[in-house]
Amino acid sequence: ALIVDRQISAVAVTEHFLERIAKLDPKLNMFRRVDAAGALDQARAADKLLAEGGKPGPLHGVPTAIKEHVAVRGMPTLNAMEGKADAPPAQRDSIVVERLRRAGAIIVGITIMPGLGTGPGIPDLAHHPRNPWNLDHVPGGSSAGSSAAVASGCLPFAIGSDGGGSTRLP
Repeated sequence: ALIVDRQISAVAVTEHFLERIAKLDPKLNMFRRVDAAGALDQARAADKLLAEGGKPGPLHGVPTAIKEHVAVRGMPTLNAMEGKADAPPAQRDSIVVERLRRAGAIIVGITIMPGLGTGPGIPDLAHHPRNPWNLDHVPGGSSAGSSAAVASGCLPFAIGSDGGGSTRLP
């Protein structure tokens, strides 16, 4: 509401969260990729839309991130079946991302989807996102990057998914 009422700019909000991400991600290992330049471009476009009298969406100017197995145009998408995190950039947005963009959300990056491990059922905890409240713990399963980003105040919300409990675990 503050963005839509032009009491604060989408650029200022996005810069705030990008600064938190830059400060905390080295300790928490939440993001596979942060697109700061792209996020700021989206925020400038959101502010311009309002300045020109355009109609904002329900998430206008609100930064978010996407779990890395969900396609975000221009960003690598994890192929969980092959366990590859270095996939080529997605050519298009998934329907989730399309709808978030249509609602006015600012996509700042993709969060790490851990859990593929180094063997059957063995997670690689050395590279797993960390729980911001206790770095000796992890913040759940495959949506851990997204949950750590929200729990640490690096984003107001992030997209995760729950095929086996990853958003219901600690």
